[in-house]
Formats: sequence, C-alpha cells, structure tokens
Amino acid sequence: MAMNTVFLHLSEEAIKRLNKLRGWRKVSRSAILREAVEQYLERQQFPVRKAKGGRQKGR
Repeated sequence: MAMNTVFLHLSEEAIKRLNKLRGWRKVSRSAILREAVEQYLERQQFPVRKAKGGRQKGR
C-alpha cells in the first residue's frame, strides 16, 4: 500500500501520552496514529459510491 505524509500539530500532553503508549506497545508513534485513524474511519457511517467500472470511490 502506498503511503502519503501528513503533518500534525499536537499538544505536548498528547505527545507525552503517545510516547508512553509507544513504549508500552513497542511500536512507532506513526504506527499508533495510523491505527487510530483507521479505527476512526471504520466507525464513520459515510456512503461509498461506486465509480464507473465497479470500483469504489474514496477507497
């Protein structure tokens, strides 16, 4: 899967909490944030339209 870069501005408290979680889970902050975004998007109830040729738009 190709990945793109996203820049975030987070509070110092959020960074501290991410760093603690990173230590406990032994994964990168990027991996934690990717997982969190994927989980958030999975919970959203927005329709996915079919594009011409049967492929899904927005995926």
